Amino acid sequence: MRPILIRAGNFWDGISKKSLGPREILVIGETIAEIGTTVSEPAGAEIIDLSGHTVTPGFIDCHVHLTLRPELLGSFWSYSPSY
Repeated sequence: MRPILIRAGNFWDGISKKSLGPREILVIGETIAEIGTTVSEPAGAEIIDLSGHTVTPGFIDCHVHLTLRPELLGSFWSYSPSY
């Protein structure tokens, strides 16, 4: 896999109280290798320009459906939100 360099117009790490501004994110394989205002650009890296967007690494499918059981599909919407 070739490295990926993401240029984010704004970056929020999910920990800070506010976004951190423009950042570059270097991804090697399946790992975020480096994040900074500028990072080293490996030769042959794929560049993804997200300079007009906010990037929030790590937020992947942040929800779950605990009550959606197949046997309830027909009547699911009749249950209260607290159920």
